[in-house]
Amino acid sequence: MRRLLFALGLFTTALTPPGLSAQESSREEVRRLRFAYTEAKAQYEANDAEVQRIRYDWNQLMDRHSAALARDDDDEVLRLRGQLQERSGPKHRAENDRRASHEEWLAAGDSLMDALNDYLDTLDDQIRSSQVGSDDTASMLYDEYEKELRELEQELASESRELPELVMPEVEIRPEDGPRDIQRKLNLLEDKVKDTEDLLATLDRQIERLVKRQVREERRNLKPDIFDDNTDPTGVGTDVAGGTEVTDTTVVTLVKPLEVRITEKKEFREEVNDHLSRLKARAEEIRRMVSGT
Repeated sequence: MRRLLFALGLFTTALTPPGLSAQESSREEVRRLRFAYTEAKAQYEANDAEVQRIRYDWNQLMDRHSAALARDDDDEVLRLRGQLQERSGPKHRAENDRRASHEEWLAAGDSLMDALNDYLDTLDDQIRSSQVGSDDTASMLYDEYEKELRELEQELASESRELPELVMPEVEIRPEDGPRDIQRKLNLLEDKVKDTEDLLATLDRQIERLVKRQVREERRNLKPDIFDDNTDPTGVGTDVAGGTEVTDTTVVTLVKPLEVRITEKKEFREEVNDHLSRLKARAEEIRRMVSGT
């Protein structure tokens, strides 16, 4: 799947005309990543459908296996058990494929949201530098792409995405450990330090993006003469407990307000930073053991 998305990215990049302005280039990037997002979503949906089909067949076999056990039909039990064993491998692979494609879909969504925000920033700069009402095209594009951004957020809001667990590796140096054993354990800790530093950098980028968007949207709300904000950008109705209810009684997952998302990201960043400090301290202890100081 990763190779597919990479190939799609190369293909769509090759279609981007040279010599574009910053705004045009930003818009082309949105188009490119929108295509990649659509392909990633379709791949996930296909993998999900395959898993549902396999699980249905698996459950049918399990029911028949249970019935054969209940009536002491040993030959049927053995036959069905063999079929279950044969299908366990494909079932496991299909579930892994679905899990991987789900992550690819979410990653493609993140990339598309970043591109949409970049383009909205460009439009925002253009509108603010123009006289009121002199750039209706940019204003219309702003509304169009902001609507797409909010719809994308709404689409992905119901997808579960757990925060990474901050687990301290149980690295203990035993009396019988030789230099290689100690170095191996140190390498494990250093890998964890690197992963945690990468997570911290990702959180910093996400927080910066959310804060920049918050400033942009606050400015938009303060200047109704420049930005038309008379419509509900989410396209849904009044907030209700557990979701947002629309006129046809459909309940969808509520997208958290920007300030809530920023606060949560900052709180988690503090946890990650504390975890990183503990990892570095433990790695330094073992490093001293390796060097004999």
